Amino acid sequence: MLFVFLVYIRFIIGHILPVCSLFRNESILKNPAQMDLGYETGCKNIHYCSNPVNKLLILQVVTTIFTMIAVFYRNPELTGTEAYRKLERRLADAGVELCSVYISEPAEEIGERIGDARPELIVSLGGDGTFLSAARLAAPLGVPVLGANMGRLGFLSENRPEDVAEAIVTGDYRIEDSPILSAEVHSPAEKTRRFLALNEISVHRLGPAMLGVDAVISGSVLPTYWADGLIVATGLGSTAYSLSAGGPIAFPDSRVLLVTPIAPHNLNVRPLIIPDTSSIELSFRSRDPKLVLSADNVNFVMAGDSRVDVSVAQFSLKRARLRNTGFVDALTTKLYWGEDMRNRH
Repeated sequence: MLFVFLVYIRFIIGHILPVCSLFRNESILKNPAQMDLGYETGCKNIHYCSNPVNKLLILQVVTTIFTMIAVFYRNPELTGTEAYRKLERRLADAGVELCSVYISEPAEEIGERIGDARPELIVSLGGDGTFLSAARLAAPLGVPVLGANMGRLGFLSENRPEDVAEAIVTGDYRIEDSPILSAEVHSPAEKTRRFLALNEISVHRLGPAMLGVDAVISGSVLPTYWADGLIVATGLGSTAYSLSAGGPIAFPDSRVLLVTPIAPHNLNVRPLIIPDTSSIELSFRSRDPKLVLSADNVNFVMAGDSRVDVSVAQFSLKRARLRNTGFVDALTTKLYWGEDMRNRH
């Protein structure tokens, strides 16, 4: 009898109490990003997963967390498509409530709607531009973003809407941390402005004159870049503007930053790969009084005597991805990596 009692106690401690502790923590149920479980819906990196039974229990708890989801869109016509209606019906059948957010509304109105709805997940409905806008709003809040592609390329919004709905219901997704860039613009005549970007921060010339960019990276002074501009990109953003300017491709989880000149006037100027712990200070030389700073798809005209400080923000984007997606697959299917048109028949 003593042996049976001890086995019963062991079962209670090892199987029931860990799950009950999750229910006691209301903040975890409201926001899975606060879970000290590796932000996974499966069992990888979950502390309580010491045996198969625990894994199943934790998986059930995590996959039933999402009861309110915000759908961000830029094109209002998308909400009238059959793909959107199927997404809406599938989630409604699973007891998930949707809050539609028109991302082109004023930021104050979007903030109020998000504050009232308190979504546990944001679905970006559209293309990569919509995803970038959603990422800037979601990252400081710690709300995961999942892309549903109804645009063109779909490198970030990489999933079909029907696959997104099914993954949310079944829990067949993972959450990855993607660094966010922070850029502070300091101007003698204006107040400091701050911008966030998932892919890249770039500075361009606005007039016909060539732009000189003086860069200081963690105290190390680089030679002046004479070019049309300069890009600072994350690993995730290495396949965006930086790639078009001749920058290298980096895996999104490589924790590096890329410094890529735009149309440099010197043949011996090459892109740099630096640690993402680096601080970057940019100042400029130009005969034009104004320059353009771009934070992903947001442009800001600034004074030519401004200083721009770029670093990785203290928070990151919780990027939700389907489990059957991968970076190399995206390179081959979206950017046609390694494909030789001569071998097509």
